[in-house]
Amino acid sequence: MATNYQFIASHNVVAGTDILKLEDVFSDKYNIHVCVLTNIRNDGGGEYFYTRLVNSSGTTISTSTYDLAGYNMYASSSYAERLGTNYTRITPSVTYIDDETEKTYNAIYRFYKTTDASSYTFFSGEDTQYAGSEGRSTKLIGVEKTQQSITGVEFETGVLGHSFGEGKVSVYGILWVMVV
Repeated sequence: MATNYQFIASHNVVAGTDILKLEDVFSDKYNIHVCVLTNIRNDGGGEYFYTRLVNSSGTTISTSTYDLAGYNMYASSSYAERLGTNYTRITPSVTYIDDETEKTYNAIYRFYKTTDASSYTFFSGEDTQYAGSEGRSTKLIGVEKTQQSITGVEFETGVLGHSFGEGKVSVYGILWVMVV
């Protein structure tokens, strides 16, 4: 079996906004969708950061249907497990991004079975950042427990009153090809 990794779209964060909603970037053409987040940061202070899926009607899924497990790895302290059921969002790692350029948030998220309306949508990912006084990284897996077609993803900040400062999200599709 061979794979075909294909570019779908790239979106820059708009400084001063608190939501980046990517609609219609997932399709049934691909088996796996990949979001690569680079240099995500806030303006004016540290801020919480959330990810939610978007269904084929354009509605952001904010119901308590996300389950996840993560392993937080810290450069200068103990590692920690993160387990959650019935969350209203995918909670990446420390869920906190900084406003300093050298402390940006970077991640790779993978989404599986996105457009299969008869299945749950699964996700996995890893992220890295320097927050507070140490480097941090996380491995994350989870599921969104509704059976509906997922065609997009939303990234949100602003709980503490800060907006996005900069960053970029690139979306790729992985197409599995059977080789005989």
